[in-house]
Amino acid sequence: MSASNCNIEAPVNKTEVASSAEINVLGWFFDKFTEKSTAGVRVQLASADRKVVQSFDAGALTPRSDVASALKEPLAEKSGFAVKVPANTLAPSTYDISLIRETDDAIVVCFSGHNITVK
Repeated sequence: MSASNCNIEAPVNKTEVASSAEINVLGWFFDKFTEKSTAGVRVQLASADRKVVQSFDAGALTPRSDVASALKEPLAEKSGFAVKVPANTLAPSTYDISLIRETDDAIVVCFSGHNITVK
């Protein structure tokens, strides 16, 4: 297992969404170096040209026993997140999604390879 692992379960990769629709980003993020942190996860959406970058706080992490089991890592139990990106927040473009976890000592970024297109 690498130090950081993440997965975005929704929206599906390469999904197209209307700019007038709320976007629900769901998944999990576990990092061995920050697992004891009380910090949550931020979801970052960056346009392909990087002219637009917006971050959304996921708040408290949620239980994910499936992740802890799959990673064989009990500390990964609290790795789930859910973020609602409000409607009309993102201009039409394609956005790469990454996950960020920040502590007093480190900033950990997990690139999921996931993107969405806002129409």
